Amino acid sequence: MLVYVGNAIPIHKYKHFTLIDFLKIVIFKNDLINDLFNSSLLNEYSIYQSYTNNLNKEAQEIRQATFTKVFKEIYFCFYVKKDEFTKLEVLIKPHYYFNNNLHNANDFTALDCIKVLNEIKDIFNFPTKELHIINKEFGLNCLSPIDCKDLITYTIYHEKNEFITSSDNLKFSKISFKHDKYGKANNYKKIKFYAKGLQFPQYTDINTFRFEVKSKRSSYIKSLGIKTYADLLNIETYLTLAENIKAEFKNVLILDISNKGQNLNPKDKIKLTEHLNTFKWIKAIQGSKNTFNNTKKTYLKLLDKTGNNIHNKLEKIISDKLNFLVNDCAILTPSKQIKDCAIFNTYIMENGTINNKRKCSVTGIELTHENEGAKYIRTSTLNYLHNYDKNRFEEVCSYLLSKTNGNRPKFESDIIKHLAKQVRNRYFNPSIIRQTGYKQRKYYNQIKLF
Repeated sequence: MLVYVGNAIPIHKYKHFTLIDFLKIVIFKNDLINDLFNSSLLNEYSIYQSYTNNLNKEAQEIRQATFTKVFKEIYFCFYVKKDEFTKLEVLIKPHYYFNNNLHNANDFTALDCIKVLNEIKDIFNFPTKELHIINKEFGLNCLSPIDCKDLITYTIYHEKNEFITSSDNLKFSKISFKHDKYGKANNYKKIKFYAKGLQFPQYTDINTFRFEVKSKRSSYIKSLGIKTYADLLNIETYLTLAENIKAEFKNVLILDISNKGQNLNPKDKIKLTEHLNTFKWIKAIQGSKNTFNNTKKTYLKLLDKTGNNIHNKLEKIISDKLNFLVNDCAILTPSKQIKDCAIFNTYIMENGTINNKRKCSVTGIELTHENEGAKYIRTSTLNYLHNYDKNRFEEVCSYLLSKTNGNRPKFESDIIKHLAKQVRNRYFNPSIIRQTGYKQRKYYNQIKLF
């Protein structure tokens, strides 16, 4: 349910969130396979039909299956041997499904994904614990702090695996993976990094990048706590995926050619120039076991000295967005334009309920950073917003300081204490709130959806 609570601060739409991008599910239960094969919801697959999510162009399963059927670009690949079904593989792109199969470039929170998967489950009456996950892609869309084309170009390694041009025909798209003993790509884990904004410029900022983890091995997927479809209906799963994305991005190496070595002495400038040469890293990989890691540590220390470490910037961007993405009051963003003031209040799903966290009765902001029993936000929350969520902090200022007419506080030493006092005054003096429409019997300015 989407609501607008009292005089809560309007929360602007957070952009570029996404997690699960692709799932491959295998079903062995014969009666379930028969029911799905005979379902009136499924249409015969045709290679001549246009499929906007492009899955049919890359899915080997579709070409190998005995029969393939489709529902809203979800692919049901039936395998038959001696006139009996041996298995069914279901290929789903939840983010595309969420957007009516137009794109996967906009917001897509953990709760959005759970909502989509619950909808699909209900349509086909899936027994969720009978559906095993054997292929998975998950990642994040973020806005690059530099030109996205440069960012992708500068990125050369994940761990000790070189980023190479991916085979997806997308511009500025790279992929990294280990090779097996035969020189083939290891499907246990692949890292993909590409310019999402160039793929869908009509739906997102041109400098949006996507960082993605892909696996075709159930052993890796199980290490994330995911065995069946049921696991994907729990919010805890998405917390694990978020931490995994953060950890994998820490292993990325970016040669920031644009860094001019400001604040470095002449000796360190020479070192930085050496470390920005790709041959330095080729030699490091060919060296002893710890040569590469030691070289990377030296390089990162040099970037820290310049005051412009691109890795730190990107890690913070990714961390901040993921923290919101899996927050249990994340905004539910439908495929059409959402009202900017809508806040996610509560969402109940199968296998668990996500309850409201405590919220400030004045601003609607969570009391995560306050002591138990707090009824409104105080300096700890305001300091957190000031340091880590500038947009929200500006909204707080706009709301709480609207009556000050630009005057400086008389008794408080800084803006944080002044804002805290404004919240406290509004909490203990409801007459001030009534003047702005809060607790009125009729909400004449209440914003409503639909």
